[in-house]
Amino acid sequence: DHPRYYFLQSAALKKLVAIVGEKAFDDVLAAAASPDQRLTETVRQLGATMPDQWVGQLASTRGAKLVGVLGVLGRIGNPKTLGAVKKQLKNEDEIVPAAAVEAVGAIGRVKAIPVLADLLAGAPSQRERNSAATAILAVCQAAKKRDIAVRPVIAALNATTEESASCAIIALLGRIGGAVALDAVAGTTTNDS
Repeated sequence: DHPRYYFLQSAALKKLVAIVGEKAFDDVLAAAASPDQRLTETVRQLGATMPDQWVGQLASTRGAKLVGVLGVLGRIGNPKTLGAVKKQLKNEDEIVPAAAVEAVGAIGRVKAIPVLADLLAGAPSQRERNSAATAILAVCQAAKKRDIAVRPVIAALNATTEESASCAIIALLGRIGGAVALDAVAGTTTNDS
């Protein structure tokens, strides 16, 4: 687990894919479970160059490798994979749903915000809540019409009765910014005082 090892493995994978292309898929897939962020990023970059092979891995991969597969699918961003990726939101493995949330946000973009907002409001763990908030923030910041994109988040705020979910959504709205989001935050403070 030495950082130099991951650097060398990343360089070797890049070279291998440059030489043999998609024939190196199994090697890239094997590295998908890496705990090293640099190697994970390399897997996502290389995986995006061979997009047709990743969806099939959702059914047969588990654990950290499945998290890597979801990261690659999020990077590829093909809307046709959204249904298969959404199924992983209910995966029993505690590390998978958070990765699925991020992939849903990356793939679905603005159209995924209602699903992500519902996940944020009802997330069973702080980890999943943080993943949903991170995905929503990225999508809203990239949206051309942020004030429209944020509306499902505001709807989730108005619908939730759980205090921790409300706090997470208010914090997210503050991070998203924009007139509509900040008006919603101001409205909650006015109603609570």
